[in-house]
Amino acid sequence: MLIVALFLIAFAALAFIWFLWPPFDLDFWVEFWIFILTIVPALTLSALHLAHAKRWWAKSLSVIPALLGLAILGGVAWSWLWLRDIGASIELLAVPENPAVPERRLHLAWLQLESTADEPGPPIVYLAGGPGGGGTLTLALSGRYPVFDAMRQIADVIVLDQRGTMPWNDPWLICPNTWSHTLDEPMTGATLLAAQAASLPECLTYFEDDVDLSAWHTDANADDIDALRQALGADRVTLWGTSYGSHLALAYLKKYPDNVHRMILHGIEGLDDTLKLPSDVDAAIDHLTQLADSDLAADIAQVLAGLEAAPVTVALEDEPPVTIGVYDAQLFLALRLRSGSTRSTIPRAVARMLEGDFEQVARFSLNVRQGRRDSLMALAMDCASGASTARIERVSVESATSLLGDVINHPFPDICASVPHTDLGSGFREPLTSAVPALLISGTQDGRTPVSNAERVLQGLPNGQHLIIDGAGHGDELFVSSPDILRAMLAFLRDEPLPATRIKVPFAFDS
Repeated sequence: MLIVALFLIAFAALAFIWFLWPPFDLDFWVEFWIFILTIVPALTLSALHLAHAKRWWAKSLSVIPALLGLAILGGVAWSWLWLRDIGASIELLAVPENPAVPERRLHLAWLQLESTADEPGPPIVYLAGGPGGGGTLTLALSGRYPVFDAMRQIADVIVLDQRGTMPWNDPWLICPNTWSHTLDEPMTGATLLAAQAASLPECLTYFEDDVDLSAWHTDANADDIDALRQALGADRVTLWGTSYGSHLALAYLKKYPDNVHRMILHGIEGLDDTLKLPSDVDAAIDHLTQLADSDLAADIAQVLAGLEAAPVTVALEDEPPVTIGVYDAQLFLALRLRSGSTRSTIPRAVARMLEGDFEQVARFSLNVRQGRRDSLMALAMDCASGASTARIERVSVESATSLLGDVINHPFPDICASVPHTDLGSGFREPLTSAVPALLISGTQDGRTPVSNAERVLQGLPNGQHLIIDGAGHGDELFVSSPDILRAMLAFLRDEPLPATRIKVPFAFDS
């Protein structure tokens, strides 16, 4: 019984440290080593208990936590070996959450890939999208690692996990609670917003003693980048951003114009592009209609009209039934416009809906409605960046006649009424002018950051160049859909002429 008691105490300590990690106000590495070292006695006691226990249910008390502990230790070991193999080191950057309260610090993880060049240029700082995307996870888990590795030919590559984005950052701004929307009635923008907004007070209460949300905005993110530049001992950095990361890069360039050497941006989100334009969604559908040589836009309108007249309840195998309406289908289609790989499925999906088969939409809607967990970082960042009065008015006018309304922006800007934030103001959102050399990369199938975004930003970048990828959408497609993309990036960083300013990649509809 003593062994059982000691085991349970050790495992309870492990669980306490693991599950209550975010509120701890300790240095990251102190927390990390407490966590790892607690696993060791837990494993030892598990082995002792397994050897001495007489009954199968008693032995299972040892096996389950032992396997969990071994998996954690194995993951840590694998990560360490992988980082060592690729020549990377990981560090933590301490920055003030709010310059007005310098003693209150955040700890941001950053990873350094050492350059293979004899004379490396200014460090290349990668800025992930989202907001809320993890830079280090992008390196480790996406298909972009070969691009990161090739960039080492030019300079050290620095991958920053922005404030609040990853569990190893301190703090990690993921709400502990989840929220859901009822399944037995059609989803609408208002009902979905109400369900999400109702969950936020609990999340805000959870973080209220540890976080000052007024300091969580893109301008503060830019300050973090400059703190990183100083930690690297670099006079200037090359910024490499994607989606929200491009928005952050432009904000940094505006605030620290003398500290940027060059800039590569994929899927450009300008300083006043946080709210998406419904007209861009309509243009994407029209483009898809032309490519499909069909009546796709008319077919979508017919599907939506049918759901408006009579919502559909779909019985799903092994899942509860879901009642879907216009908003469900609009959101399903808007999110599929994001990339070429998902756009290619739209004509077939619409054809199924015309035939009365709404299973795909119902499964999508089930996922949207159940067990949602918010990132306060993501909400605060987008609310703070906001939109100009002209942009808000344009979105309002266009959404009234757009085929998919304004679903592309859900839950913004309405959710911002429930999120404490600092509006960065009209000066932040004004167009940027800079002579810094820049390469902007856009995809013609990108439903989040269309080609027109880059064209507007380029008006203020006289030394900017635009690489357009026909057939590519958002995400990895802007990096790895063609080897010519990397060739253009390396040529730009070497100050050589681009081998091409337009690249075509395969695009075919799902049959």
